[in-house]
Amino acid sequence: MRTQPSEKDYKVLDFMSQFCLDNYMPPSTREIANAFETSTSVAIYYIDRLVRFGLVKKVDGIARGAVPVYIIEIFEKEKESINVPEA
Repeated sequence: MRTQPSEKDYKVLDFMSQFCLDNYMPPSTREIANAFETSTSVAIYYIDRLVRFGLVKKVDGIARGAVPVYIIEIFEKEKESINVPEA
């Protein structure tokens, strides 16, 4: 296995990240596959590679369960910065 993500890995990661920012949810495997004109099995291969590189977190058994780590970090920071008044 490669020790560094490939250019294609980063393209898939960029697509996933932009999709999350635009749609407020991660892309499905099929949406990733369609974006790169490939099969869902190839999309799964790239998601799994990104998980191994620590660039994506994945929850098995949940649709749209693969999210780029830095998207998670962005939303966590936004959540911390929101001040909700107490009742």
